[in-house]
Amino acid sequence: MFSIEQGFLVNGKAHKINVCEKDFELFKKKYFEVTRSLTIDEIVDYSVNPDQKTRIIVDIFYEDEDDFRKKEKVVRSFGPIFEIALDNTYQENDDRYLLKYRKQGAYFEKEDGYFRFSLGDSNEPSISFSMIALVYALIYEGIILQKLDEKFERITPAIIDGGYNSASFNGLQGYYFSNYFVKWLLDIKSLANKYSSIDGAEFDPLYALIWNLENPKDAMLNNKNI
Repeated sequence: MFSIEQGFLVNGKAHKINVCEKDFELFKKKYFEVTRSLTIDEIVDYSVNPDQKTRIIVDIFYEDEDDFRKKEKVVRSFGPIFEIALDNTYQENDDRYLLKYRKQGAYFEKEDGYFRFSLGDSNEPSISFSMIALVYALIYEGIILQKLDEKFERITPAIIDGGYNSASFNGLQGYYFSNYFVKWLLDIKSLANKYSSIDGAEFDPLYALIWNLENPKDAMLNNKNI
């Protein structure tokens, strides 16, 4: 099952979309249908309107408690990586945006048979869907999930908090759990390409930025020379 909720700013107000399908291709088709007229053209400055936060909430379904344990561990461990890859928020007087926003960025809620978590900032549809597809490729492919469960065997909440700190102070070039953020992103893309049935082309819009050591905020700031 593929299910997300995503917020966009429309005329200065938060507008949410919900997409849920059992089949990935149907999910993709519906996602781009409902987001066709929704764009993010400007860097969001929440110091002006802090209530209009736009995020991507992803639902992950699990089969039993052991499956939940693995998926929860991997999702929480990847939280800082997902956040920094999707960061598009510019706080004029705050270089530690992710550090201050960590609690909301780590949103997690368990439901009956699935859990919801905040993937990161909402971005224009192609970049947002690129990351959504990557997450499902990692979490829903058994061999990848097992490899990541083993990789994060020694992860702790304190290490994850340190990851958010590193992201907030150092951006994509920050260091987290024995790797740089960019290296993590390249490695998980490689895993998804090797083992997942989701076409690797789905990840390209996000990685067009990553290859240039940019996330959406970096790209917009560079284009605007801020």
